[in-house]
Amino acid sequence: VKTARAVSCSWGFRLGVTSQQQKFLVVHSLTPGIISSWNAEHPLTPVSIGDIVLKVNGTAGKPSQLLEALKMATGQVQITICRPAWKAEVEAQLHWGEVLDSLSKVSAEEREVPC
Repeated sequence: VKTARAVSCSWGFRLGVTSQQQKFLVVHSLTPGIISSWNAEHPLTPVSIGDIVLKVNGTAGKPSQLLEALKMATGQVQITICRPAWKAEVEAQLHWGEVLDSLSKVSAEEREVPC
């Protein structure tokens, strides 16, 4: 995510640290702000719940360091985000489930049309 941020602007996400040795900074929820604007402008690469923040302006670190970097960041900011492989698989399955559901509904509707 490459964007601009003024001091008074909200990022638009709530972050938490994984319970596994406090290794990762994870997106817990989305709120109105810079990230929701990013998502609207980049529908093929949105930030979503479960994504992991890896770097802020090219610098990696502990979750506490990344949080501090996000708080202090203004002007042009680059956030490197990772989507876990398991999450992508679940999203793909959910998407195909929705597609199959919609296809089955169309088929059912077609059968109900009187001849």
